[in-house]
Amino acid sequence: MKNNRRKLLWVTGAMGALVILLLLLFVALPSVINLRPVKTRILRDLSNSIDGEVTGKRIDVSLLPSLHFAFHQIHLSKDDKFSGNLSTLIAYPQIIPLMRGELKLNKLKLIAPSLEIKIDQRPADKGDILDNLKVGQLSKNVIEQLTKAAAKASALSVQIEDGQLRLAAKNRPPFRFSAINGSIQFPPNKLQVNMACESNLWTTLSVNIEIETGLAVNGSINVAGLQPQLISSYVLPPRFAKVADGDVNLEAAFESGDFQTLHLSFQGSVPRLTLVENGRQLTIKCERLKGSVDLSANKLSADVAELHLNYPEVNLSGSFLRQTQPARYQLFLKGKEVDVASTRHVSLALLHRFSVARKIFEIVRGGMVPEITFATHGHSVHDLGEAENIHIVGSMKNGNIFVPKADLDLTEVFGKVDISNGILTGENLRARLKNSTGTKADLRIGLRGDDAPFRLDILIDADLAQLPPILLRVVKNERFDNEINLIDSFEGKATGRLVLGDSLDSVKAVVDVADIELNAVYQRLPYPLHIESGGCEFLFWC
Repeated sequence: MKNNRRKLLWVTGAMGALVILLLLLFVALPSVINLRPVKTRILRDLSNSIDGEVTGKRIDVSLLPSLHFAFHQIHLSKDDKFSGNLSTLIAYPQIIPLMRGELKLNKLKLIAPSLEIKIDQRPADKGDILDNLKVGQLSKNVIEQLTKAAAKASALSVQIEDGQLRLAAKNRPPFRFSAINGSIQFPPNKLQVNMACESNLWTTLSVNIEIETGLAVNGSINVAGLQPQLISSYVLPPRFAKVADGDVNLEAAFESGDFQTLHLSFQGSVPRLTLVENGRQLTIKCERLKGSVDLSANKLSADVAELHLNYPEVNLSGSFLRQTQPARYQLFLKGKEVDVASTRHVSLALLHRFSVARKIFEIVRGGMVPEITFATHGHSVHDLGEAENIHIVGSMKNGNIFVPKADLDLTEVFGKVDISNGILTGENLRARLKNSTGTKADLRIGLRGDDAPFRLDILIDADLAQLPPILLRVVKNERFDNEINLIDSFEGKATGRLVLGDSLDSVKAVVDVADIELNAVYQRLPYPLHIESGGCEFLFWC
């Protein structure tokens, strides 16, 4: 028992002596360690790392929770490019090198940093925006930056707490970032970045990136409440529609084996995106967005698995391919439950520069398309809008189609529509023209030039009161117009076939009546004209 008590006393005494020794060391440490060269060395290294100047007013040293130096009232700057302040900068040195008179840091902690960076006011490139997506150059830049990081901050860990950043460009509103919290782990093993912040560009943003020394990379970016109108002028070419307002939520994950290829998957929503084009404002609303992008040295491909739009009302999926050697572009879209009216409104606003788009939606004006496919190809982005490269196949339900030259507004249109080689073709259509109905209609309209092909062949159950105005619009002949104007009354019903064609600049009208019931008053006849039954055929040329 006495031996146990003696051992306990020895242990207690040793621990007490150790505590006293640590307290003495803690008190005497600032006197033992000459803080001035330590301060000078750390600030000099930081100045070299930013290629600028870092200054501090006061330095403290502490042993708990581990040996560290705390710099207060830090100021950093580089010419007129950036400047900032830190409330406190805490540096954690490696103990063994420090005992040899060397200063190597394990960790830096930046508390309440506030930085302002001046950025160039550069307009978006006027060329192909896809030309900037070059993996080879991106890989080269990453390797250079990793090499510099490994040399200047090998194995260094940097923590940021409650940071602020302001990016300022001349004559533009600044970009402000606040509540910046995160960490950066520098090579030699790997580069790790975990960061989160708030901004006037978005509500919240979080970024996680990990890059191995062999350039294997993976990471994720999550952004909520992105305001695209604030950055659109920096990333979009001038010819693109102006982004007036917006709200974007996006989650993206990316990976690469060697930085020669890159795979990106994404999903999100766009509750509101307001665009202004050609003086017209429209708002697009996307409920769901999901897809992926693959990028290599000579190829970019994008797949959209789901694009559910509330306005315009359409569900889309599709793919895009851009290849450089040889140059090749391909775009394929598949739509379901497409509301033609809202899609027409958006398309005419955004695609008004493309004559094919204008012509298509001059003809197709409303209705519902249960399913449609759109495919185009070419050697450049511009080629994608050329009529000879576009192929569209769809079915129409309760549609509205306008037939030019004859100025026919067909409603309740049902049937299949095909657009290829610059020609719109409708097969086995049925439609209504006011009080008349038509079936088994074939429609063919060229989309290029005033002399484009045109033909309408339709079996019709007609209200004859509608026939004279149609003939007046189609037949451009003064004598014929005079005769039509001599008809004071033209009523009845008829069944037969109406054929209009064969080109937009020279329309021929053929009326083949199988059965007719007609009451008319014609000024050249002394009595009213009445026909109870029978058939006839008329041929009119414009």
